[in-house]
Amino acid sequence: MFIDNEFPPNNRSLGPSLEPRHLEWKRAIDINELKRSGQLTLFEERISPSDIRQGALANCWLMTAITSLATFEEVIRNLFVTKTVNPEGKYVLRLYQPDPVARRSSVRKTKDVKGVVQEPSASNGKWIHIVVDDFLPIKNGELEFARSSRGTLWVCLLEKAFAKYVGGYGKLYGGFPGLAMTAMTGTYAHRFMFGRGPSAPTAFELDFGHLSVRDVANNNGQLRVRKTGVTHSRDSLWDYFIEADSGDLLMQMVKQGVDRTAAS
Repeated sequence: MFIDNEFPPNNRSLGPSLEPRHLEWKRAIDINELKRSGQLTLFEERISPSDIRQGALANCWLMTAITSLATFEEVIRNLFVTKTVNPEGKYVLRLYQPDPVARRSSVRKTKDVKGVVQEPSASNGKWIHIVVDDFLPIKNGELEFARSSRGTLWVCLLEKAFAKYVGGYGKLYGGFPGLAMTAMTGTYAHRFMFGRGPSAPTAFELDFGHLSVRDVANNNGQLRVRKTGVTHSRDSLWDYFIEADSGDLLMQMVKQGVDRTAAS
């Protein structure tokens, strides 16, 4: 049996920003919720966005990113170096770490021969391996954090890998979906902020390509991002969206506000 002493199955792994909870940590093989088919499974034959269920963490930004990527099954599967259930409970996943000194502004978008927008690869960073065990927090007999609606293990482990990467489950409170997408794809994300007022452009383009989810976690879920100077009218923004959609790029709409999902 593998126990990850760097990210142990106790309150230490919740992190300093999350109040201690009366949790029981169980191995996945001992959690009935993860054995609905009669046995523990990492993936079912198909991965679906409807698999993801948020738990008692205000990390909807991460769940949103994972749900979007679940439409591209191989992207999710490729995050798992360990491809099947490990009887010892040891799993290796990989996440992308952007270079902290690299700037997106130095990388330009290009178009392929068909005129489709091609997003630049975040080539200045590197893929890192995250090792986790399969101990998961349980409260009142149920999984406390993210889980799969179909009882598979991959959602729990992917959230746990992010939690270890940032230094605790509690540090997943607040974040940006685009940064989670970069961590899972190795590709830069664009963020647009809609303008306010009759004289403002429809949208500003923002630059946060050199940042990581760890940067946000270490700044209480907040970071200042700079404007690139690129603005969009309503027509040019829709043209951009149409091009992006034709190139199978993922798009998300996020409303500013407070995530009230977290349970006490």
